[in-house]
Amino acid sequence: MEVNEIKLIMIKDYKKQIDSIFDKFKKGEIDLKYIISYINGLTSCYNSLRADIKNQGTISNNIEFIEYGPNISINKPDLLKNELGIGYQLEENKCDFNFMFRCINAGKLKVTIRSVDFKDINNNRVPIPINFNKLIINYNTAINQDYLVWHDKPYIFERNCENQQIFYFDLKYKTVFDYFPQLKFEINDDFSENEIMEAFYKVNEYINAIMDLL
Repeated sequence: MEVNEIKLIMIKDYKKQIDSIFDKFKKGEIDLKYIISYINGLTSCYNSLRADIKNQGTISNNIEFIEYGPNISINKPDLLKNELGIGYQLEENKCDFNFMFRCINAGKLKVTIRSVDFKDINNNRVPIPINFNKLIINYNTAINQDYLVWHDKPYIFERNCENQQIFYFDLKYKTVFDYFPQLKFEINDDFSENEIMEAFYKVNEYINAIMDLL
C-alpha cells in the first residue's frame, strides 16, 4: 500500500470520528464535559500503539520484562492468560516503543501489533488506523515496510524462543498526527462551547484541504 493511500485512509477515518461526535454535540445529545473528555481520549488513542506479547507453550510459560520505555504501560489481562501461558499488553503514546524481556520456558513468541481499543459513544470499537512501518529485534531490522494496522486487523510476528532467551524489541510507527500535526485538538477543561466548536471547524477545514491534495 502506498503511503499516500495510507494517509488518506487515516485522515478519512479521523474525520468520520470527529464529525460523528460533534454532530451529537451540536444536536445537544452530549454535553460539554463529555465531548472534552471524549476528544482528549480519542486524541490520545490516535497517537498510540499497542503490542500484545505472549510466549506460548505451556501454562507456566511467561515473560519477564527487563527494561522498557518510560511511556509504556504494561498490563497482564485475563484474556491473554490460558493453558498456553501468560501474555502481556503494552501500550505506548508516541515516544520510544522499545523494551527488553526474558522468555520463561521455551515456546513460540507471538507479538501482535495493533492500535488501542477505544469505543465510541455507541460502544462500537473505533478502528484507529496506524502505520506500523519498522520492527527492530535484537538491534537487527526484521521489518521495514508500511503496514496499516488497527485493533481488529493487527500485524502478527511469531518466532520460536528458548528458555531464558532475551529479546530487545523496538517498534516504529506513524500516526495521523505525525503526518498532519495540525489535526490534533488542543483543548482543556476550561474551554467554552464556542472555543470547542471553533477548534472543530478549524480542524475540519484543514482536513478538507488535505483531502483535496491527496
